[in-house]
Amino acid sequence: MTSTAKNFADQNLRGRSFKGKDLSGSDFSGADLRGADFTDAILRGVNFSKAETGAQRRWILVQSILSFLMCAASGLMAGLNGIWIASLANGSQYLLIALLSIFFLIVTLATFTQQGFTEKAFSTLLTVSMVVICLTILLSITLASIGRADLVMATNQSVNGLTNVLLAAVSTLLATITVSVIIGTVMVGTFAAAVALDSVKSLATTTAIGICIGLGVPIYIALRGNADNAKVEIIICAVSVSIITLLSSIYVAWRTSKSDPKFELFIKLASVFAAIGGTSFRGADLTNADFTEALLKGSKFHNSRRKITNLTRTLWSQSQKLDRARVGQSILSNPEVRELLVTGKLNPSKSYEGLNLRGANLDGVYLEKVNFKHAILSEASVRKANLEWVNLTEAQAIGTDFTGAQMTGICLEGWSYDHTTKLDDVDCRFVFELEHPNAKGSRERRPHDPEKEFAEGDFTKLYSETLNVVKLLIRNGINAEAFNNGWQKAIKDNPKISFENIQEIKKRGQDVEVIVIVPEDTDKGKFEQNFDKGINAKHQAVIEAKDAEINSLRKDKSYFQDLLFLQFTQSTNINFNPTIHAEAKAVAEQNPVTIKAGRDISGNVINLGEIKGNVTNAINQIPNKENSGDIKTLLTQLQEAISADKDLADEDKADALEQVENLAKIALHDKPAEKSTLASKAIRALKRIIDNIPTISKIVETISKVFSA
Repeated sequence: MTSTAKNFADQNLRGRSFKGKDLSGSDFSGADLRGADFTDAILRGVNFSKAETGAQRRWILVQSILSFLMCAASGLMAGLNGIWIASLANGSQYLLIALLSIFFLIVTLATFTQQGFTEKAFSTLLTVSMVVICLTILLSITLASIGRADLVMATNQSVNGLTNVLLAAVSTLLATITVSVIIGTVMVGTFAAAVALDSVKSLATTTAIGICIGLGVPIYIALRGNADNAKVEIIICAVSVSIITLLSSIYVAWRTSKSDPKFELFIKLASVFAAIGGTSFRGADLTNADFTEALLKGSKFHNSRRKITNLTRTLWSQSQKLDRARVGQSILSNPEVRELLVTGKLNPSKSYEGLNLRGANLDGVYLEKVNFKHAILSEASVRKANLEWVNLTEAQAIGTDFTGAQMTGICLEGWSYDHTTKLDDVDCRFVFELEHPNAKGSRERRPHDPEKEFAEGDFTKLYSETLNVVKLLIRNGINAEAFNNGWQKAIKDNPKISFENIQEIKKRGQDVEVIVIVPEDTDKGKFEQNFDKGINAKHQAVIEAKDAEINSLRKDKSYFQDLLFLQFTQSTNINFNPTIHAEAKAVAEQNPVTIKAGRDISGNVINLGEIKGNVTNAINQIPNKENSGDIKTLLTQLQEAISADKDLADEDKADALEQVENLAKIALHDKPAEKSTLASKAIRALKRIIDNIPTISKIVETISKVFSA
């Protein structure tokens, strides 16, 4: 789709549809976008600064009417609830139920106003209701038994008391549900009115009229349906209960308008209501879009049916009423993140551990000493931001842009980053690689010398080089021939990589880690995969299939050390690193290796003729017996197929033929159980070498069946 970038600055675009269009780079600054539709549009880098979004006047009128009706309905329910409780109190036989309902009503209001609509609040109400019901049961039985000598009469009174208790329980449940609905209705209605009318005065007027109308209906019913001597008591009780309920509801609505997290559920519901007819950015690609100082009340940023709204690096600086927009499940749904993106301020004394800031635009923001441990900063932009002494322990920074950021004293223990992380022109004098001191009391400061600091560009160079490395983990130590085989396979498609690219060799328990610097465009996954294939194939051939030869070479512990040292230092362009040499020696001493005669680590000399001769001699040793004749024929066919195949490199042919020689020797083994095990290992190694060449694979499968491997 071709971009149709245009200048729409300061234009009246109310109700205009830009649905699905590519408007990348366009200018909508200062435009009136109320009711406009940008659903599924491509808006990369678009300037929406100081634009006004939201609903048009006709939709504001609809929202106001709906808010008015909701307030009236809540007033009606509050009034009826008050009349119902007053009617119960008017009859002495239901006085206990009425008192219980009033008590539970007060508890419900207090709980909702203090704890919000949360799990904790409903748990509190459930506990209180159970306690009240249990106390009422005991009280009913006690009252029914006092002064009753007749046990039967006392029992009957107790049964009547339990019946009243059951009615009380039902009434309290109904009272709780009614109060919850009233509070929710008033809260959503008043908050929606606040968003739509954008005026406290209009909000108060709409709410007051709605409540008065709602109260008027139940009061009229009370006056028509009760005796004169009960009217006043019922009206007073009804009005009192209604006013208390509605004042509590309005208080909750006010707290909701202040984005109190205790009422997050209703904040979302009210935002959905207030976004009716508002500007739609649903499913739009808003990458790098600019909403600086834009008015965003009633806008819609949630996903559309077809696409996910992309808010990567969108700028929200000083935007207005973003909390009254419908933001769906994006990072904007978190009030702390929204506040940070709008104001650029966080409380440095507070922990923001685990905060999701994926794709956030924090360019130039002051974040000194903030705890971002486990935070998600991937794809975010923090260009020229102050990140000094920030804790990034185990933070995710894949694709994050740190260009020009101040990062002195930052903690980088276990942080995740790769070649997509930008570290250009970072201002940093030193960093820490441990969050807490180790056993020696050090936090692994870099540079290690406390008197030394990074020179200009050192941090970028050090950690950018670290980005372009592959870490190869070799299990159970290094075998020289296996290592060489894996190395040759890994660099086959990477001619720019040589032994000089090996930066470091580290011992990891019984394993060895080899760190290789690679060019930026290297396919690291394929490089590691090829290395593993090569080293595993040769490892099986040398280590597992030739136990006798392994044991004989274990006597010479210095062989691999000298061979590896010679190979790594034979180039005049490589500097000898005593640390690496010492580590290699330690590995060699604990993990002795096998070197097959006639083949060295350089792999420069491969005498296929000699290898073929050895294989032929081994096969000819198999006697022409009925139970081994098939093996002999199959191994001969396999030898010929490997030698004739044009897709196999000479080195792979040599490795494969060595496995054929092993199988020929295994065929002479006189113990069936060991014979099958050894053959299975050799065949697995052979399969890894031939790499699914059809003609050879069929022969190998047949041999596997003969050996029952």
